Amino acid sequence: HVIFGPSAEVAEVWEHLSAGGRQSKLLREHHWCVCEKPSLPLRNLQMRRASSEELEIVSAAQAEMINEECGVDPRSADPDGFRERVSERIRKGRIWCRIENEMVVFKADLISVSPEAVYLEGVWTHPKYRQQGIAKSCLNELAYRLLRQYKYVCLIVEPNDTVARHIYESVGFVHTMQYSAHYLQPLG
Repeated sequence: HVIFGPSAEVAEVWEHLSAGGRQSKLLREHHWCVCEKPSLPLRNLQMRRASSEELEIVSAAQAEMINEECGVDPRSADPDGFRERVSERIRKGRIWCRIENEMVVFKADLISVSPEAVYLEGVWTHPKYRQQGIAKSCLNELAYRLLRQYKYVCLIVEPNDTVARHIYESVGFVHTMQYSAHYLQPLG
């Protein structure tokens, strides 16, 4: 469905696929950002790993985030599969969140973990809690926690998402590389 990686390598793979007749649906550019040391002081601890008892509210937050981003509620097409994927991430300790009053206020998913680095996706703040500094303080805390175990914390951001870029940069993330996501038309 998607080719994702450094822009030059994605372009090379796409060249071969398009020569074979594959068609593109969408191309999105991203900044690959890396944090080696948070720039802000750690003020308080507010993040924790999601628990299996919180599957419903974490799934709802994940679905809302996806719906905001691409206009599709993943619970419509494959509700059982979607729920299982969120459940698996929770079981593996890959979803970090701040929960207040039975609602996910902030969340981030550890998508890929290696001995040296962790890659975050699904960085999201509930709409009612935006523009209050929550994303910055939660992401800063998560960077502190993860950098005790890993050398790098990585994520991507779209170049025109100035709000997210500002938050990430203020926490200590630095744009190091151009990435692309090339979404393919389904076969058949």
